[in-house]
Amino acid sequence: MITNTKRFLDEKMNMIFADFQRDVYNQGCLCKLKEFNFSGTQLPNYKDEMAQKFYLLKYLPAYLTEYYYIYNQIFNRDFLKENYSILSLGCGCGVDLWGLNYLKEKKRLKYSVNYTGIDVVKWKYSEFNKMDSNFKNIDIVDMEKLEGDYNTIIFPKSISEFDEVAFQHLKDIIGKKEFRSKRVVLVGAIRRSRMESDMQRLDKITDIFIKKHGYLVVDSETNIPSLNSPYIHQVASDITYPVEIKNYLINLNTQCEKYKANGVNCEFSCVDLLGRYPILKTSQMTFKIIYLER
Repeated sequence: MITNTKRFLDEKMNMIFADFQRDVYNQGCLCKLKEFNFSGTQLPNYKDEMAQKFYLLKYLPAYLTEYYYIYNQIFNRDFLKENYSILSLGCGCGVDLWGLNYLKEKKRLKYSVNYTGIDVVKWKYSEFNKMDSNFKNIDIVDMEKLEGDYNTIIFPKSISEFDEVAFQHLKDIIGKKEFRSKRVVLVGAIRRSRMESDMQRLDKITDIFIKKHGYLVVDSETNIPSLNSPYIHQVASDITYPVEIKNYLINLNTQCEKYKANGVNCEFSCVDLLGRYPILKTSQMTFKIIYLER
């Protein structure tokens, strides 16, 4: 069991950074990292380990802080009034679990927590075994049914990443699932660049609970931060972004072998696409929590 999230995060970031630096050196040309973006319907190739490292270096501290905040809101509300059985759909390496673990360090929870994460990709840096949790490495379309009994379902920045076939299948198996709890919490951690589509899909999942399972929405909470949002350490005091890693990432274009050979990048886009800042503030902390009861 991980008992010090700050130390865990610092060690994890340093490990990922060292691995990423080796990848950059071995790769030489960094053109493939320019394809890492969420424009339109585009997604990074999460099966590529270098893309996983790039993603985590950019987002890990901010997203851990966001999930810590989300789970804190849920537990403070004490809506379920029973033990928590959490299903994380599209969990990646389990950053929302790390945020939950951080919350458990900070406050004594009244109820026990059981966590199950599902993802089509088995991420390199996951720690499910160390956090007393379950992980299922499976594609949604290959699932005949949802096994287990859940009263909290979270989509951690993932709800718009299912293609139409997978999302339809997900709706089908949720519709056929028997939910025993009188109360259910749905959570969508929303990607700002896809806010409209994420919200629409979360509404469709909510409709299934209403029409198929007899629940009613009794309350909801939506958070859309301003661009002038606080830094992550102002929300979670133990979580800070390493300066060395930040400086490396914002100058990543200079690590390309073509830049080293010629003093310039081969395209103007290299500076913008390779040198973007990691997320240092809570400006991406966009989410909706829906409380249902029957």
